[in-house]
Amino acid sequence: MGIDWDKTLLVSSGITSVGFGVTGLVAPTPLAKAFYTYEKNTSIDKETIRHFGMGWFTTGALTLGLANDEVKLETKKIAMKTLGGCWLGAAALNAANIVNKKQRLEVGAANMVWQGGLGSAMLYRGFKND
Repeated sequence: MGIDWDKTLLVSSGITSVGFGVTGLVAPTPLAKAFYTYEKNTSIDKETIRHFGMGWFTTGALTLGLANDEVKLETKKIAMKTLGGCWLGAAALNAANIVNKKQRLEVGAANMVWQGGLGSAMLYRGFKND
């Protein structure tokens, strides 16, 4: 039996989202300082970052639920198309922030590569006919 790529991608997406979410919820200031370059960007209101974290956490939890073997393949495909587009959007946002010198290169580039790769793979699997 081979790798269940749909499940693997949904779990990867879910874990990534939950990771961002938990970090935003429990460590908003260190998260801002790790991501952004300018002092004005690291003084973002903690509650704003916590709301950001809750959104990521919720998305991740839902995505992990969709990875369940009992979920229909058609539902997983729809989720992968949607999430794939969202991850590519996140990668583009990181690229724009790097170009505009609002985000640290090393953090933004790492996020951009991971999010772009995950988004591309999810779109491929979402549109692939099984």
